[in-house]
Amino acid sequence: MQRTYDFSVADSGDRPADILLPRQTPCLRRLVKLGGAAITNKSRIETLNKVSLEHCAKALADAISYDKSEEKDNIPVGQHGGTAVVHGAGSFGHHQASEGKVASGGLELESVRKGFLKTRLSVTKLQHFVVESLVEEGVEAVGISPLGKWTTADRQLLSVWSGDFEAVLGAGFVPVLHGDCVLDESTGCTILSGDTIMSHLARKWRPDIVVFLTDVDGVFSRPPGSEGARLLSTIRVSDDG
Repeated sequence: MQRTYDFSVADSGDRPADILLPRQTPCLRRLVKLGGAAITNKSRIETLNKVSLEHCAKALADAISYDKSEEKDNIPVGQHGGTAVVHGAGSFGHHQASEGKVASGGLELESVRKGFLKTRLSVTKLQHFVVESLVEEGVEAVGISPLGKWTTADRQLLSVWSGDFEAVLGAGFVPVLHGDCVLDESTGCTILSGDTIMSHLARKWRPDIVVFLTDVDGVFSRPPGSEGARLLSTIRVSDDG
């Protein structure tokens, strides 16, 4: 089999010369979003919906197990098509981010800096619970945080360094990312949503399957519960997204 050499570990930035190694770019088969409202109780601060999270972890473990049973023995680890997970914050982080006005930026303000720190503590706490639940079901999950690697400008995604994601996926593990506080070149800081992460990963990695697990019955024409909201049976997307 011909070996390929890929030295681009990031969407932006350079890799230090002393760690250049030949490797194959891994494949992503499945990209899964665990909605924050589905795995937490949004009416109570920092409260898990343990039953829902356990169901999600079990379903994901079953899907990955099925994939492995279908793999060819001669396909290297990471090349058969792995799985990645992104989760929202739910009741973890939203309160702290709102109270500290983190999304609006302004790291020169003490209240924003404290809000930034408290929000990160909260969202990484949830990530620990998600990864723990997945590992308990036999999923080889590894947590990855966007801070310091995903940056924005005027609250819009500017650059992404995905070397850690690629390395974890290539080793056959399941990367688990989350909505996070990030540094913004214009405002100092802001919130990077799980949906923005999903959009970027889907465009870059072109997975075969993209799954959104939510607390409602599907995708609606407007926020569920609002007047005129309709459950959509079909969604058409143009080639350019």
